[in-house]
Amino acid sequence: MVVLSGGEPVCFQSTALSRGAHIVVGTPGRVLDHLRRQNLALAGVKTVVLDEADRRGTTVPVECRCIRS
Repeated sequence: MVVLSGGEPVCFQSTALSRGAHIVVGTPGRVLDHLRRQNLALAGVKTVVLDEADRRGTTVPVECRCIRS
């Protein structure tokens, strides 16, 4: 399992991702960061769970885009 969140350097997370993982858990911002850096590939992903429970009450419009590999 690899955890992608702020507070830990991106380089450590990149190294962990390069070794492969069956489970990746991360904050939306850090996951997008790794997608942009091409450290994280979504090809072959079968399940995605989005949890923003800590953001309840702060409804902000979100732009949805398809990410293709």
